[in-house]
Amino acid sequence: MEPRSDSRPPYLVVADQLRRRIVAGEFAPGDQLPAGRELAEEYGVAPNTVLSAIRLLRDEGLVASQQGRGTFVRDVDLAGAGSAAGSPEYLELLERLEGIQSLVESLDARVREIERTVQPSSGEPAEG
Repeated sequence: MEPRSDSRPPYLVVADQLRRRIVAGEFAPGDQLPAGRELAEEYGVAPNTVLSAIRLLRDEGLVASQQGRGTFVRDVDLAGAGSAAGSPEYLELLERLEGIQSLVESLDARVREIERTVQPSSGEPAEG
């Protein structure tokens, strides 16, 4: 994972990578995902980031966690949802969404800079 090239929160990037691996069949239904620390090392993120990603996948119904045993890929119908997630249309929409998110973040940074310029540092409202 290259977190600097992706403007999304790291847990979303990790969740997306794991989701793609599940859809591609790298992790089949019933397979146990690698331990959180192992995934954290693999993706270059903090263990809590991996936990957040797994929580998201659990909420989506792709994985199930078992206390003391680990996290396992659920036997879900990947023919419908999974193939859609890996389809060219889905990937194109995902790329567009990422581009829009990047633009929004850029605009947000510009607005914050303008606000700092317009507002005096004394905390008093600017005269207008």
